[in-house]
Amino acid sequence: MTKERYIHKLVMTFACYENGMNKLMSTNEGLCGRSTEMIFPKMKPKDCLCLFQKRLCEKQVRISCSMRKQDRDMNIDLFKELGETKLWANGRM
Repeated sequence: MTKERYIHKLVMTFACYENGMNKLMSTNEGLCGRSTEMIFPKMKPKDCLCLFQKRLCEKQVRISCSMRKQDRDMNIDLFKELGETKLWANGRM
């Protein structure tokens, strides 16, 4: 990574949860200085529900396309709760 022959020719991608990334970056002072941070925001709970429904359809799992508002709101609330847990990583189905 630090050899001259790799200057402007090498792309490295590190991906993990925030705590793991902080630990990795703290292992070498120069690593942070050579890195550009990209943070991908969490999906909104309603978008998680839409993605979940889409993936179920792709797997030919039948679901109601016209969910009652009460059921939809309940499912969105569940995704909101999941999103607040420490290791939630949405959109990785």
